Amino acid sequence: MPSATALKFPSVAWFEALNEHCNSRDLFRVKRDGACDASVGLKVGDDVFVLTFEAFKVIEARQATDAALAEVDFWLEQSPAAWQAMLECIRTHGRAEGGFTLNSLDLTA
Repeated sequence: MPSATALKFPSVAWFEALNEHCNSRDLFRVKRDGACDASVGLKVGDDVFVLTFEAFKVIEARQATDAALAEVDFWLEQSPAAWQAMLECIRTHGRAEGGFTLNSLDLTA
């Protein structure tokens, strides 16, 4: 996610920048594994975010409260340290591996 200004994770700006980055890459325009229409919650410690996916894009990223998690299709919850470790894994390997895949996160919940 190239940027002249470092963005803080987690933040709405961070999720919006990630969405712009992913949508600008050929991999995401050319190789589509399938559309996704879902409302997804992410809980990072006490911070809650809701991402709305439509087709191949995130159309909205917003900060929310715990109450919003009752309205999403699903949510992922980890400590801030676990999220940072996941991001470092992705940065190092170019993708989530081992215990940081979505399947792994789901199975440990």
